[in-house]
Amino acid sequence: MLLAIDVGNSNVKIGLLNEVGQVCAKMRISAQLHRTADEYDIFIRQFVRKSGYGWPDISGIVLSSVVPLITEELGIFLVTCAKPHIIVRPGIKSSLKIATDHPEELGADLLANATGALHLSGGGPCIAIAFGTATTCSAVNEKMELQGVAIAPGVETALTSLVENTALLGQTKIEMPGSAIGRNTQEAIRAGVVLGQLGAVEYIVRRQLDELCRNAQKQAPAVYSTGHFAKLYRGYSDYLGKFEEDLLFIGLHWIWQQNT
Repeated sequence: MLLAIDVGNSNVKIGLLNEVGQVCAKMRISAQLHRTADEYDIFIRQFVRKSGYGWPDISGIVLSSVVPLITEELGIFLVTCAKPHIIVRPGIKSSLKIATDHPEELGADLLANATGALHLSGGGPCIAIAFGTATTCSAVNEKMELQGVAIAPGVETALTSLVENTALLGQTKIEMPGSAIGRNTQEAIRAGVVLGQLGAVEYIVRRQLDELCRNAQKQAPAVYSTGHFAKLYRGYSDYLGKFEEDLLFIGLHWIWQQNT
């Protein structure tokens, strides 16, 4: 079994994948900067045990992280746990050629999501949309080149910023509004923030599709959506493509395969 760990700004996601990349078990814990390597060791070993596996069943560990302090603690765990492991960093071998201006700036999560989308598309052009703390749209052309990414505030990030920077607007439950015309403050916020996020992503994806198709010779790009808030938008837009909850884990599995 491959143990995959993804550290985001809000959550740490841990998954167990079999030899063909199928996610057999997963869990999510909050991303806390004070958590130590020993604490992660306890969390991870308990997760493996509760999932019905033993520590000897773990053949390797792959780590993706965008939080340096947590990467440092998990790095200590990786060394002490005595398992083969890799940390996804700039320059790591993958199916993708990074064709951005500064490849060393590409986040590990972006690489993993784009790799997962590329695998699911059969190596064709694709767009990976991730709805998290940030909402990202990563564009891969038919030459398997990651051409670039659009990054915007995530729906929860946008809502928090709105509430913190206004005097009379309070916290609102994030859910799809019944109308774009809010008849009270909470409905108005949801109409603006939740539908606004959807509208922004639709526009970005349309632009990325146009730019990818402009130079494409064969097939139209496939689109995949993932992330905690992707479920919120399922069924509301054709531009969001196919929902794939485990897109990042799929990408991490293929990165592992290419580096071991």
